[in-house]
Amino acid sequence: MGERRAPERDTDYLPVLTKAPPPPADVRLEPSSAPVGPLRLPRLVGVFGTEDLSVRASELPPDALLVDVREPYEWEAGHVAGSRHVPVDLVAEAAADLPRGRPIVLICLGGARAAMCAAALRTTGLHVLVLENGLRGWVAAGHGLHHPAAYLAPHGRPPATP
Repeated sequence: MGERRAPERDTDYLPVLTKAPPPPADVRLEPSSAPVGPLRLPRLVGVFGTEDLSVRASELPPDALLVDVREPYEWEAGHVAGSRHVPVDLVAEAAADLPRGRPIVLICLGGARAAMCAAALRTTGLHVLVLENGLRGWVAAGHGLHHPAAYLAPHGRPPATP
């Protein structure tokens, strides 16, 4: 993986992967019934059946790989035990290392960054879901975070360094 750099603008967070082909004519996108952070994720309907692209903390597939796409300072503040850390700006590079035979659940604080990464990763053929409402939803569902002094670090405000 390449050298990390600080983003210069919000669009620097968007992972760039290969362009996806257009969906088949009999597939249409409909709004999801479940909001994820400030977004409403699409639901694929058509030849693939209906697939919700988000998952609640209480309904995680047992074989899912949890991938946290938050910034390093957010990860260090507290994360889901057993999850893998791939910061949002490194997701495109890490795509080739993600498993193809099991669901991947992306996690961020509220769901927005995970949803952007999920949309990009799906173009590579990976089975990607987004944790509904992110770590806020995880904690609200009564699950803990892995770190001795775990807390949900706010996005965009790294701790001050002395």
